[in-house]
Amino acid sequence: MPTLVITLIALSGLAASFHTIIYAYGRVIFSMSRAGYYPRWMSITGTRTNTPHFALMVGGGIGLVAAWLIDTFGSSGVGATLLNMAVFGAVLSYIGVMASYIKIKRDRPDMERPYTSPLGVSGAAVGIVLAVLALVATIAAPEYRPGVIGVIITLGLAILYFATYSSRHLVAQAPEEHNALTLERRIAELQVALDKARVARLHVEQIMSARANAVRAVIHDLNHSAQAVQAALDLWVMDMEAANVETPMLERGHLRLQAALDQQKNLLLEMRDAALLEGNALVLYPSATDMGTLVQQVVQQVMPRYTIAECQLTLIVADNVSLAWCDAQRIRRVVFNVLDNALRYTHSFRDDGQVVVRVLHEQQQAVCVVQDNGRGIAADDLQRLGTKFTRLAQGEHNTEGMGLGLNFCIGILRLSNGSLHITSDGLGHGTTVTIRLPVAPSQAATKTNGHSADLVAMRTERTDEP
Repeated sequence: MPTLVITLIALSGLAASFHTIIYAYGRVIFSMSRAGYYPRWMSITGTRTNTPHFALMVGGGIGLVAAWLIDTFGSSGVGATLLNMAVFGAVLSYIGVMASYIKIKRDRPDMERPYTSPLGVSGAAVGIVLAVLALVATIAAPEYRPGVIGVIITLGLAILYFATYSSRHLVAQAPEEHNALTLERRIAELQVALDKARVARLHVEQIMSARANAVRAVIHDLNHSAQAVQAALDLWVMDMEAANVETPMLERGHLRLQAALDQQKNLLLEMRDAALLEGNALVLYPSATDMGTLVQQVVQQVMPRYTIAECQLTLIVADNVSLAWCDAQRIRRVVFNVLDNALRYTHSFRDDGQVVVRVLHEQQQAVCVVQDNGRGIAADDLQRLGTKFTRLAQGEHNTEGMGLGLNFCIGILRLSNGSLHITSDGLGHGTTVTIRLPVAPSQAATKTNGHSADLVAMRTERTDEP
């Protein structure tokens, strides 16, 4: 009874595997034939079902012949011989698989694999040794040797057929062959593209380095010219004072020349720092900085331009502003740029321009908010701001400038662990720029209360003078 139960279980498993065996040999014969390893007629499929019927019939025919031999000549001799022949072929395939595994592991150690053998190359080597021993065992038994010799002859004929004919007619049409060759080709293409990208990156880095050096050299020369202009302006003012020439017209002319010269100096410094920033070579020197005083100095610097443009500028400093941790020189230029843009896009849009600057302490940060009632920014343009060489036009035909200022400001604030945020309700509704900086480490709880009263509300009033 137990023997019968075990036999039924074994037969059930064998019957359940029949469909898989039929599919497997049909698929293998079809794919090998379609790739050119077997005669091509084995890969022909039916017109109605697209089933590889010839491949299925060839595999089924081989199985029927084996079953007929076992039935005719007895299972004890023929069956054992056929089993030994199958083991011989299987052991050969095992040796090929493990040898291929070792070659791939050696040639492509970094290739991504869905499964990694825990035994690795050493396990595959041991497997090859055991498979060779099994191979020798299949030949060692004299009663099974003729069958093994038959397999060897069959394999030899197959290799001869491949060498003389199939190797010259291989195609990449079989799905398995096509996928393998496609993967190889894509890996090779990616490697070539990666090599080209590395060369291009090196070339770009060399160009950027050369350009940065050229920019620094040009800026150095222009700085000398700006210093010469500043010296000439200072001498002119001294001459006017020595001659006791004091007229409103001369004073306004002096203010205009000085403002224009300051703007050029600021631009040169920005270009130098922008080149360093782009090359990741800009070094900041942060220190505890009184933001109220810093912004006041910038307001006094741009005040003449606001006065000439008849645009009202108001500065309001809260009484609890903490010291900021920043490079004062670079942040001063950031604030200058923001106020310069506020004037440009306010004065060109309306006659009653107003710009309000607030310095306050908020969420453990020193904050400077610049709000104007000027042109405003459309929603689409807000997304482009901060991109190098992007500059919004003041009018339909006014797009002068390179658009480096805002990009420079954002880069400086990122290096300072701060931020610059721009908001606008749309065209005609003005713009608000918020600069945030971290407070000084040792002054996180220290508030500055030493600002003079005139700093709390400083403004320029429009006059009737041109």
